[in-house]
Amino acid sequence: MEMLGVKQIQGETLKMLKDFDDLCTNLELNYFIAYGSLIGAIRHKGFIPWDDDIDIWMPRKDFDKLLKYEFYKDIDFNKYKICTRSNTKNYAYGMARFSNQEFKYVTTDISEKDVDMGLFIDIYPLDNYCSSKEEAYKLHKKFKILNKEYFFYLSGKSNTLLKTIPRMILHILIRLVYGKNWDQRINKKINSYLEKYTNKDDRFIGVPVWELRFEPFEKDLFVGRKRVVFENINVWIPEKSDIILKKMYGNYMELPPISEQIPHHGYKVYRRN
Repeated sequence: MEMLGVKQIQGETLKMLKDFDDLCTNLELNYFIAYGSLIGAIRHKGFIPWDDDIDIWMPRKDFDKLLKYEFYKDIDFNKYKICTRSNTKNYAYGMARFSNQEFKYVTTDISEKDVDMGLFIDIYPLDNYCSSKEEAYKLHKKFKILNKEYFFYLSGKSNTLLKTIPRMILHILIRLVYGKNWDQRINKKINSYLEKYTNKDDRFIGVPVWELRFEPFEKDLFVGRKRVVFENINVWIPEKSDIILKKMYGNYMELPPISEQIPHHGYKVYRRN
């Protein structure tokens, strides 16, 4: 199988992003380019040159509709699937991935198990996130623990024997506590947390179920969206992207040191034969 380099990954992912945007238009779903991809959209009018993926925020109601879409029935989109813990064996993450199955994802992280996934776009659900940062932080900690438990449920391996021994002990204990098929039940736990600790009147929104950092946002930051050029296509970003990015990254228009201008993900992508 042919392994893709960073530029090839960017080129194929851009095609996926165009398809994703078309799909969202067809299904009347809202989304926003997110995180480093949002920096790229504003600072570089496309990919950050050394970045190798796309991040997207999606309001929960739109996210849930996307998860239910039957891609295999759509001739224009049947090469895609949405990977989640409930439908993809050994999938570790709390966000979903829009996956092109014409490619094969191969992890280089020894702690991660093999997963049937292709080249992907990360989809982060935007949920209500409490009405004070203190409450939001408590919820963040609950999900952080839940996600760590699930990660150890899947694997106890690490890159050193010293780390593997305690991880393997945790792995065995968590397997005994949760039993088989926890991947089929974890969504119920996630939904129970959201129902118990959040509601539509919350002051904040964010990604408590799987966030890159603790960052609740004022709801009005996501009220409007606008189209911008990303490489050679048009995508949606929040109208108040500047405020969001300054809140998250400070002076996001300044390039990081040369030593940090490298991809940070532990995987390779191959084109299936």
